[in-house]
Amino acid sequence: MKKLYVNETRGGIVEAKHKIHAIAFQGNNQILSIGEPNMIVPMRSVAKPFMLCPLMEDAGKSNIMLTPAMLSIMTSSHNGEKTHRKLVKHILSLSDSSVSNLHCGSHLPYYSWLYDEFFSEKNYESRQLFHNCSGKHAGMLLLASLMSVPKEEYWSTDHPVQRRIAKSVRTILEVGREEVFTLALDGCGVPTYCVKLKTIAKGFQGLYRQNALIPVFQAILAEPFFNSGTDRIEMKIINECGSLAKTGSSGLFCLADKEDDIGIALKVEDGNDEISEAAIVEVMAYLGLLDNDAKERLKQYRELDILTSTGLYAGKYEPIWEDK
Repeated sequence: MKKLYVNETRGGIVEAKHKIHAIAFQGNNQILSIGEPNMIVPMRSVAKPFMLCPLMEDAGKSNIMLTPAMLSIMTSSHNGEKTHRKLVKHILSLSDSSVSNLHCGSHLPYYSWLYDEFFSEKNYESRQLFHNCSGKHAGMLLLASLMSVPKEEYWSTDHPVQRRIAKSVRTILEVGREEVFTLALDGCGVPTYCVKLKTIAKGFQGLYRQNALIPVFQAILAEPFFNSGTDRIEMKIINECGSLAKTGSSGLFCLADKEDDIGIALKVEDGNDEISEAAIVEVMAYLGLLDNDAKERLKQYRELDILTSTGLYAGKYEPIWEDK
């Protein structure tokens, strides 16, 4: 069995070696297994596409149209760009909510070129719109409204919104009663779900197979900017390859390719998110999902340069295969 690592080199010396765990299915066949595919991992942000089914169901009953852009941003880990923030505010308005109802907290945007906009917003509650999970939280407030339950503590594990979402996710992922499905807290304060890595890979196939999930799959492909943003690898993979790419956190990265019926779930053991980008491009190339043009355009992620704080080249990340 092959093993995959991503080496972090500096001056030609391997400074760090990052171990990759990954599993891929094509149809019902396992076509790749690296490391420990049965390891239990918190889904974090890769759970977001599976969390929308209750909202879509209730919105349909109430004749509320959720546009592809809205669905995409509610499953996103977005940059917090102005267009992202505007759409999140629109979703909040559908439940007569405002930024004061959000409970995702605040963090610096992914990119420093957004810092001026972030710090110019003096209201802490409004800064929550920059949070990569603000779309997900706005959707949860809308679900609370449609369910006619209190918005207060919508983030709590015991709240009707979270209980319903958790039950739905477990059903969609086809997690049996004897299998691990542990609730934990995501970074934004709402529940996330701990399952096997192989369960996540099969779940990503479900995005284009299950009728309840197909609208989410189509929305993300149609509106990739709202699912990530400028200069993000997820949007580049969607635009270059037509595959749905989704980051989680702590080195988790997943992919759904409808054309070849492939679902991939990948985890960097030490949780490095930059390493996960190099690894997913390498795995896609290994499985034949990248033509030569796509390989070249995604090369910047596969062999990511390491720069000094002044912008000088210092080294690089490079995927390395090893035989067992």
